[in-house]
Amino acid sequence: MTTPGRGHLHKFLADSVQRGATHAIVEITSEGIKQWRHFGILFDVLVYTNITPEHTERHGSFIKYKRTKLSLLKALKPHFKSTCGGVVLWNASDSELWKERSTFTQYANQGVYIKPSENDKNPFIGINYQLAKCVASQLHVTADLDDEEKFLPGRFELFRANPSVLVDYAHTPRAVEMCLEAARKLTSGKLIHVFGAAGGGRDSWKRPILAQLSEQYADVQILTEENSFDEPVRTIISNIQKGFSKNAEVYIEYKREEAIKKAFSLAKKYDLIVCTAKGSEVVIAGPRRSKRPYNERNFVTQCLHINQH
Repeated sequence: MTTPGRGHLHKFLADSVQRGATHAIVEITSEGIKQWRHFGILFDVLVYTNITPEHTERHGSFIKYKRTKLSLLKALKPHFKSTCGGVVLWNASDSELWKERSTFTQYANQGVYIKPSENDKNPFIGINYQLAKCVASQLHVTADLDDEEKFLPGRFELFRANPSVLVDYAHTPRAVEMCLEAARKLTSGKLIHVFGAAGGGRDSWKRPILAQLSEQYADVQILTEENSFDEPVRTIISNIQKGFSKNAEVYIEYKREEAIKKAFSLAKKYDLIVCTAKGSEVVIAGPRRSKRPYNERNFVTQCLHINQH
């Protein structure tokens, strides 16, 4: 879920080449860029899906965060060294990326904007999977993108049952909005949203915004822990609550497992439970650098099994 530390990414790529790999797709985070975890690696292709506020406390401001993300362009391979010619693919639907279109042409041999079609019949619901399909077509990647069994673990992963459960890694306002907007189309029943927010000074400004978005798209909100670090879960939840209206149907369960159990107790046959933020993570980070083992995908599977019997 983040860029490996310096040396680890390089070793992974070197080992992959030894095993015969010819291509690698790497996610580079803003913190990874800032800490030079990608140092010495040149990219044939860079893909920018969106730029929205995140980690602003660490970067100092959104402008500095954006500048950091765009600095990755300096790691684009020069044309004479690249089989692709130094390509930048960017999402034309994102307003911040649109503002930087001249920046992309400055660094790239080819600057291609991508925009998903509203008529796309791809069974992967959601704009991110449509963007992935656009990227694949631009790079001439041959893959069966119409097989809905190929969801990435914890990335808009749907567990079909009655009720169904959706597990996603979304934790920024934009990502949560896109997730809930797409999830809304999957159910004729109620949408029950289980979520929290990270502690430790991580983007605390977004907490009431997450509440507003959840109330806009979901029918029921269940607040719980995410990764609290050294900040009390009660404080985080209290901050989130400030974004709700008086009409919101909100429940609070401080332990994430109990929150999901609560969601199952409220859900009816055709409802959809959406759990955001944890995705495929396998721990919950707590105080004093503690890490409690927790796998949301496995826990949801257990709950579904119990619920069906």
